Amino acid sequence: MVDIDTACRVAGGRPGGGSYIFVQDFSGDGLNDYLISEGNYNCIGKPDAFRAGGKAMVEIYVTSGGDAFRGFYEVVRGYRILDTRPRTVQIVRDGAACGGALSATCTVTLRWDPPSRKFTAASASSSPITPSTDLKPPNAAVTLPAGVLTAAEVNSQAVGRKVQGDGTQWLYYSNGKYESDDGRVARSGTYVVRPDGRLCWNDRIGVSGCFQYYRQAGKLHLRRADPDNTFALGPITVGSLPR
Repeated sequence: MVDIDTACRVAGGRPGGGSYIFVQDFSGDGLNDYLISEGNYNCIGKPDAFRAGGKAMVEIYVTSGGDAFRGFYEVVRGYRILDTRPRTVQIVRDGAACGGALSATCTVTLRWDPPSRKFTAASASSSPITPSTDLKPPNAAVTLPAGVLTAAEVNSQAVGRKVQGDGTQWLYYSNGKYESDDGRVARSGTYVVRPDGRLCWNDRIGVSGCFQYYRQAGKLHLRRADPDNTFALGPITVGSLPR
């Protein structure tokens, strides 16, 4: 994480964190492993620093004892994590990696191979999955489910405002910083509104995640919007920041 922050600064950006580390069991041994998607990293001011040509690095680190080793490393056009036990990772390759023309794309399902201690391609198809929104060019159109607020709506309704719901208060300042308090623990960190409308945060102790704002029954609601967490926090209210 320190290396990617440093690379962001070297590129002329400012580290913004975001939800780019996914902690799940990918190898099937019951222990949490780590998928790192550089394409999900928020380098403020340099959004393409880790998404050159619409592609980005995905790594999977497998836990072994008190350490973790790299079991997968590839620059891909997209990926997704399937809700299976253990979690299944699919990636989108293109060009020669698909055995075809440079414009060809293909979906590959990764399988953990214990003897080699690596993830290998278990299957491939000619019908690619939709690449992660975060790997699309910044100006690409994003189609959202009905009721979900767009990035512009989140910027106008949550940024620079106080959001309250589920016993928690969030203060989103216009400089990209936030504070929250649930009556037990006070947190602070940075946030960014992504092109798909998710508000993603990274607190000072390294915890990160994303929220999604949506309308339901005429009220504004909030839910988590991470691959492994879509918990609905319920209705929220929006007000002015305290003076």
